Amino acid sequence: MINITPDELDRLIGISQTPVLVDVWGTHCAPCKALEELLLRQQDHLLKGISVYKLCASEFPDWSAEQAIRQVPTVLLYLDGRLVRRDTQILSDSQLRRFVASVRCVDIDGGEVDGVDGIGRVDDLILAGDYSGAVSYTHLRAHETDSY
Repeated sequence: MINITPDELDRLIGISQTPVLVDVWGTHCAPCKALEELLLRQQDHLLKGISVYKLCASEFPDWSAEQAIRQVPTVLLYLDGRLVRRDTQILSDSQLRRFVASVRCVDIDGGEVDGVDGIGRVDDLILAGDYSGAVSYTHLRAHETDSY
């Protein structure tokens, strides 16, 4: 995992063709160290095909405040340039699996799209590692709801 700055994060999520997971961590944080070990252990399994980075909250307090980072570790998941999920309670393989599989169809404001069929389809695509398919399907469904 590579430590990045907020500017690098903005650039990476803007160009990434795959989901981007960011581990927001702090110095002297035991749960942060445990999460880092979990992420490293799962990099070739649950996180295969997901770009994983680290960002130290204490080094970038203004960014942390803007992002409402109130505790560490916080895990952020970006898909197609947008933050789609965040969690502060990922400490096990099963929690990480649920977090990664929980990406849903989202509207332009980041909320879940009500009444959209196929949310399970997006999960299936993500679990299969077809992130471009999940992005395409999300866009398709979001544009369909715009026309109603």
